Amino acid sequence: MRCKFCGNLSLVPGILPTQAAAPASALDEIRQLAGGGNLADAIARYRATYGVDQQEASDALDALQAGRLATPSASGMRAPKS
Repeated sequence: MRCKFCGNLSLVPGILPTQAAAPASALDEIRQLAGGGNLADAIARYRATYGVDQQEASDALDALQAGRLATPSASGMRAPKS
């Protein structure tokens, strides 16, 4: 779901039952990779963990680095750009 006030995306339990939740440690690892300047590996790990395309993973990493919420989304939805 996309927040109509701030534009952030978040998954609501039960809405996408086919998408498995990744452990928090996976997101921590992705943040560490990105924080260490290894964006290519961070994007690849995000894609592998959440099953999203390159653009959505890149947008999610941008959001994480800016301190915004980043969660995998339903098809056609993207992390907010600003």
